[in-house]
Amino acid sequence: MGAALLRLLQISDSSFPTGSFGHSQGLEYAILQGWVRERKSLYEWSKDCLIQTLFPLDGRSLWQAWGLGKANAVSELRALDLELVSFRPNFPQRQAGSQTGRSLLESALRSFGISTQGLWFNPLVSSQRMEGQFPIVWAWVCERLGIPPENALEAYFLG
Repeated sequence: MGAALLRLLQISDSSFPTGSFGHSQGLEYAILQGWVRERKSLYEWSKDCLIQTLFPLDGRSLWQAWGLGKANAVSELRALDLELVSFRPNFPQRQAGSQTGRSLLESALRSFGISTQGLWFNPLVSSQRMEGQFPIVWAWVCERLGIPPENALEAYFLG
């Protein structure tokens, strides 16, 4: 296995310090409402969540962010990040996405010695001109680590 894929396994591990362990996407509410009661309904609910929410929102944003970091396309990345924020229905989701994104960025910079030369992200986040949503940062970090976009996308959803 190449170095890039080993790094992908490292950043996908739940013990990598990204500031959270995962997000349920509302599974607790689905259980309380009785929509999820057993294995089959959990499978159906999870499948619907992936197809209707995560793939078209997070997956699309991650895929579009690919390559923009190396191109130093600051305005495009900012617009993509703010577009993603606009689809987050509530403040806790927006805040969680930003905190996880910033934590991933800080941890990856320290852990892998990623060059900050031409780093578009940090100044934008620190100046509050960018939220730093997790899928956008994930794409940027994976790209810097040499992880192919297909692998980055797959790991994002499985991690």
